[in-house]
Amino acid sequence: MDLWSSGEGMPGIILLFVKAYEVFKNPLYRQVAEQYFKNIPVRPVHIDFTLQTGMAGLGELYLEAFRVFENNALKESAAWIAGLFANSFQIIEPGVGHWVVKNTDKITADLFRGNGGIIHFLTRYLFPSLSHPLTSTTKITC
Repeated sequence: MDLWSSGEGMPGIILLFVKAYEVFKNPLYRQVAEQYFKNIPVRPVHIDFTLQTGMAGLGELYLEAFRVFENNALKESAAWIAGLFANSFQIIEPGVGHWVVKNTDKITADLFRGNGGIIHFLTRYLFPSLSHPLTSTTKITC
């Protein structure tokens, strides 16, 4: 089961509501997304750091929702996750390290299941003009 969800793919479904609100401005879409965020602890910690189902994916969702809703609490939650990653980086030797993204002995640079997702989130946290990995930078209007 995904991080703080009621089923597989919940963060992706919430991303859809965030994007739908951005395009259609229907307050119901925003309300659904904000209700999801209320169910997450203020300072979440989970052993799954992946973009696919873990903390990096949640961080990306916070950043996207902050961009659309302009709610500072969402940015603060993303900052908490960035801090968690900064403090859990495993240094192997000077200049070399990684995160243990899940309960596994395999370390990869994979975007969705490896360190690449954490790096994307942290880069996007520092450079907000970077887009969510599942969305386009193209402006959609109706």
